[in-house]
Amino acid sequence: ISGASTSVQGPIDLTGAINLNAAAGLTLKTATANGTIGLGPVTTTNGGNVTLTHSGNLSLNGDIIANGNITEAATSSFTPSVLVGSTINPGTITLNSNSTNGFISIAMPVTLNQSLALQASGNGIISVGGIDVAASALSKDFTVQVLGTNGSVTLNGSIGSGANGPLSKVIVNAGSSGSIDLRGTSVKTSGANGQSYTAGSTNFTSNLGLEAGTGPITFNSILNSTSNRNLDLTTTGAIAFNGAVGSGGPLGDIDIKQASSGFSATSISAKSLESVDRKSTRLNSGHIPLSRMPSSA
Repeated sequence: ISGASTSVQGPIDLTGAINLNAAAGLTLKTATANGTIGLGPVTTTNGGNVTLTHSGNLSLNGDIIANGNITEAATSSFTPSVLVGSTINPGTITLNSNSTNGFISIAMPVTLNQSLALQASGNGIISVGGIDVAASALSKDFTVQVLGTNGSVTLNGSIGSGANGPLSKVIVNAGSSGSIDLRGTSVKTSGANGQSYTAGSTNFTSNLGLEAGTGPITFNSILNSTSNRNLDLTTTGAIAFNGAVGSGGPLGDIDIKQASSGFSATSISAKSLESVDRKSTRLNSGHIPLSRMPSSA
């Protein structure tokens, strides 16, 4: 398909490449119980948005490169999923919003058959729901990157926490002055690259558990919690807080399990800090404001 925008009602299957050069972009919508959408590679120019509203599952089988916003949502009263890629294809599906300040919003739960990368230009905004792999044998990555210095990334659900097990790695970068909002209750990975969160500030809103297998867990940002929630960290890899923890108000309990490759921090304010492997615990600041801290930590 090549030309202006397209708006369709009903089940949709578009497996070929779509190139649209009109500002209206691509709009697809289904409204019936079997209203699935299957979509191959999509490219828009001249500010064209990609808007996908579906009542059945949405299958993304190619990259979406949009010169406007990328927006996914469910038709009212339906709760479908977003299926990414195919198990027979290696590599990564990329959603790239390359307008001046990109915008990507994925509202429904995401299931990965292939790795997924979300990219937004400028000081863009990226929002996505929960993410899981389609089968336990799959090793899939999830990366989020805002290309400017002051973006916003919101993860609205847990990641890698479903019955099919963890993702391979989770890398989130909102820019050095940007913000990351973690609204799920867990992020689980199993690969050597672990998890990293890069921003000016990262905030979590519920009690949060991060599990990384043998991989590292790294916060390249200030870390705060709405309502002083608890933080559990589990990995045999290294744990690093490269920005102040609890500078906006003390966290709840911080529980560090394993961390046999080391734990480092600059400043921590929390109700308590507990490390199972205390020999590996290292605090790199002379001032660690803790209201209660195990005497042997």
